[in-house]
Amino acid sequence: YNATRRLRQQGYTGQITAVTAHAESYDRQKCLEAGCDGYLGKPLDQETIVDAVRRTRLEKTRAIVSKARRDIGQLTSHELRLIGAALYWAEGEKQKEHKGQASAQVVFSNTDPRMLRMFVAFLHRCCGIEPAALRFRIYLHDTADAIDARTYWYHQLGLETITTAPVTWKRHKPSVHRMNVGAGYHGLLRIIVPRSTDLNRRISGWIDGACEAGVTG
Repeated sequence: YNATRRLRQQGYTGQITAVTAHAESYDRQKCLEAGCDGYLGKPLDQETIVDAVRRTRLEKTRAIVSKARRDIGQLTSHELRLIGAALYWAEGEKQKEHKGQASAQVVFSNTDPRMLRMFVAFLHRCCGIEPAALRFRIYLHDTADAIDARTYWYHQLGLETITTAPVTWKRHKPSVHRMNVGAGYHGLLRIIVPRSTDLNRRISGWIDGACEAGVTG
């Protein structure tokens, strides 16, 4: 127990699993209070140890994620604007002036429904664009089903226009080992904002302002 306490006091945050010949709940509580992440009673075998380490890591992950989620709270419109702009700068289509492109509409693509819902909220709350005005396109490998994909994305975003979204098919190459297959594969959803070239420029300006404020602030 003392060794664990000293390690924690010195800032060690790695996993510590106690191993003891006793299996009483009192001993388990003492291990946890000392700073251990888990507790194992003897005798042990390799499978038990591996399972215990994995279980402890999963529990720690869930606890950290849960606390971090609570840290966020409600987002203000200003905070959502910063997140939406950064999200677009990472995943959206930008105006490429170095290629002579004078304008580009807002086009955002992703496979994560949470990011897509966040971007739709950003467009609505921060940019005044109604969700019904958006257009959609789905990108699928030709081994997938278009109706299933449309149904999935409709349920994720709740926007009727997705049910008639056109599909762009990507040819499946048997020689390529793809991980995005099976029941969990729903393709990529692209959000197109009509008449949005000025919005694309505004997002560029928000990113410039955020970067400058982050460095000087």
